[in-house]
Amino acid sequence: MKVNGPWAAWISADSPSGLAGVRRDLAAGTSAAVPLPWAVGPNGVIASPASGGIQLWNNGTTTTLPAHQGEPFLGNFQAIYTDGVGAAYKLYYSPQGSGWVTVPGAHEHLGSTDLHGGFLNVQFAGGWTAWDGRFSTSTADSVTRRAPGGARQLLTSGQGGRLAALAPTGAVVYSSAGSRFGPAGTYYLAPASGAPRAVGPAGVGEGETVMWRDNRFVLIAGGAAYELSP
Repeated sequence: MKVNGPWAAWISADSPSGLAGVRRDLAAGTSAAVPLPWAVGPNGVIASPASGGIQLWNNGTTTTLPAHQGEPFLGNFQAIYTDGVGAAYKLYYSPQGSGWVTVPGAHEHLGSTDLHGGFLNVQFAGGWTAWDGRFSTSTADSVTRRAPGGARQLLTSGQGGRLAALAPTGAVVYSSAGSRFGPAGTYYLAPASGAPRAVGPAGVGEGETVMWRDNRFVLIAGGAAYELSP
């Protein structure tokens, strides 16, 4: 299931014709049939792979954004993220992984990594893109942000850097100097303009989640919720 603001979307196997897409208006409590959803935007737009690109479906009107054609099979899409206007996506072609952003007027490569010891995480909101990546087990981790106009900013580079959450305002929360199997690190909040600031300790493992909800960053950890603020 994909959730973005007041919308949720999922793939159902209950249709007599096979798999079907469903979109739910959480505020109204109503559901409608949609194309098979890989992502849903905060405006209810559905994003799905399409021939030659990524299709944005808006209540029957479709727009196709270009996508990388080096790996031509639709099965190579690993994930799609949309803000209802543009999209970011990840491709997988063993053993390589790559991240891209596609918006009206621009289609850019974010980074590639060897998935045998490397990783690549991508988030997209409000025209902003953020991603972290490691090219191999011996290289430094990095967290980078791209503004809607295309400017890129390296937020951190060093072992343990991890992207936690991206807001549609461009603000980013990331952790640094911690790792899944090592000592705890620190969460940093980087506003769209201004220097990053430490906002609290980052735990170890996969039990913590940071998300943007109700115009604020929320940390869920140990069965409790905390607001992350400067």
